[in-house]
Amino acid sequence: MDDVMPAARGRSIVLLSGLLGLTVLAVAGFALKDRFVEEYWLRQFERGNGGEREVAVRRLGELRSVRAVPGLLTWVGSAKGEGEDSVSVISSAEWPSPQEIFTASVSKAVFDAARSAFMSIGPGAVPRLTELSGEQNGDPSVRFWAKAMLGELKGEPRVLFLKGHGYSAIPSDQIGGRDWVGK
Repeated sequence: MDDVMPAARGRSIVLLSGLLGLTVLAVAGFALKDRFVEEYWLRQFERGNGGEREVAVRRLGELRSVRAVPGLLTWVGSAKGEGEDSVSVISSAEWPSPQEIFTASVSKAVFDAARSAFMSIGPGAVPRLTELSGEQNGDPSVRFWAKAMLGELKGEPRVLFLKGHGYSAIPSDQIGGRDWVGK
């Protein structure tokens, strides 16, 4: 009879240990769910094509992913628009300082998607944007777009787009704060 009690106690201990282990795994999975989802959308953003990338940008904004900030800025600076989507950016944060003048041709649709993502991320993006806007050895395109998105988040747009061959972005204070003015 003494041999039966330790065996039953041993089975109970094994069963309870297994249940405790499963509970810990379930709690950890639930706690890390957002991290796994964010990682998935970051990967989709990096590897996806046009439509997949736009969905990923929207989802990263909804997740308030601060980790997406550098990639979003690089995407805005490197995406080329065609036809009416083409945006010629001629601007600087401290107009007309020659050290900060930035020119490029980018996509208006990409700018709008990235701006929407930054507005969704909100104030959580400000520290990373501030850091990237001040990196003197970094990519000038990333630095420019970081300053532009900081202005958008603070409700003080620093660039606005004028219809020309494409669109041109100049500081909004230079032409009275109007946006997307046609030629």
